[in-house]
Amino acid sequence: MSAQSVPTPDKPARWRVLEGRAPVIRGTLTWVVMLLTVIALGAIITNLVLVIYGYSLYRALVHKPPIVVEVSEGGSVIRDPATLQSGPRDVQILRRAWDIVRLTVGADSTNVRAFFAEAKAMMTPHMREAFERELEPSAKQIEDLQIYRTIEADPADVRLMTAADVPASEAGSVDRYHVLISGRVKTYRLGTSEPIMAGSFSYRVRLVPTEVTLQNAAGLLVDSTQPWTKSVKEEADATAPQ
Repeated sequence: MSAQSVPTPDKPARWRVLEGRAPVIRGTLTWVVMLLTVIALGAIITNLVLVIYGYSLYRALVHKPPIVVEVSEGGSVIRDPATLQSGPRDVQILRRAWDIVRLTVGADSTNVRAFFAEAKAMMTPHMREAFERELEPSAKQIEDLQIYRTIEADPADVRLMTAADVPASEAGSVDRYHVLISGRVKTYRLGTSEPIMAGSFSYRVRLVPTEVTLQNAAGLLVDSTQPWTKSVKEEADATAPQ
């Protein structure tokens, strides 16, 4: 017997249409997949770039020195952080040293009680003790003299001490809390304008940093004051022929 072929039923018309378009559909899907792949890779690369840029920006901000603006009555100035010092500023140190000299040397019959009280508030405990023992008892005598005083100093004569101001053996003990103050004081009788005494003074003032409070905004106390004489080197320079 001869084999007979089994008849194949006819495919629906829509199947035949799809079979004809299969190559086109496969090609389109391939391009879609490729496009999606490219988009995904682009998103990954973009995110990677953003992460790298963000990290570099973070490092730049972390290592960038801060901008410091110093504000004063005359305006504001941008300062280099490298030039800044910890603790009180130099001008605060100079001001506190001048205040202690002004209040003690310049005390007269009109203000001695108030000046001495204000000066004591600026002192360390051991200096206050010495002041109360040695100088404060003279307040009554100053009041009885019926005098007033004027005291002045040129800005250049209120300065931070340097190692050149002291013998070499003391140079290591000098820091920014040592101040030299030179000035002039005149004494008058109350009710007159003619000085009965005039002279100059020079003091070495030593301060110490302390806690900043409402009462002591500068964070400074005076630890000692003592008469100061010019160093041998400075006197030699002053008397040398020009």
